Amino acid sequence: MTATSRVLTGVGVLLAVAGLTVFLVPSLGGAAAAGRFYVGAVGALALLQGGRYARDAWRSPLVGAETGDPELVSGVPTPGDDFDEALAATFEVHSLEGRKEVEARLDPVARAVLERRRDLSAAEAERRLDAGDWTDDPVAAAFFSDDAGDRIPFLTRLRIRWGGKSSYGVRAERAAAELERIWRAES
Repeated sequence: MTATSRVLTGVGVLLAVAGLTVFLVPSLGGAAAAGRFYVGAVGALALLQGGRYARDAWRSPLVGAETGDPELVSGVPTPGDDFDEALAATFEVHSLEGRKEVEARLDPVARAVLERRRDLSAAEAERRLDAGDWTDDPVAAAFFSDDAGDRIPFLTRLRIRWGGKSSYGVRAERAAAELERIWRAES
């Protein structure tokens, strides 16, 4: 607080006390007989104080509130996100999490794709999935057939083994990709 603001604050407090005193004891105000003087003094102090506030406001930096962008899109779930999460969980080498969900989702999809895109009966689609001859990709075929796992080339098995992902997860991913390819290519 500067010396000027201390003096002005002190004068303002004295005038406020004097005004309150005259209000509470009206006989003191009549003795002074200076009504115009008090009104003029209070007006001058109000003008000085208003000038100080205007000067401070002029010198201060402009400050405003930060508002968020009202056009942001809220996150909406995408169909298949839960399958992608379950598939990602199957890539862990020492984890069984997500495998049942992946099997439960891929098995009916595989049957539907083979029945609709290759015009197979339900029994024929089942037989081809079990035999592993529904695709040329031995890794994808091994997801639905235990026998097809023997047809995976040795170097591919090594790549899967040393790739850091579980063999189950790689088979599931390749099977899903192959089913999508069949669905899109033969439509």
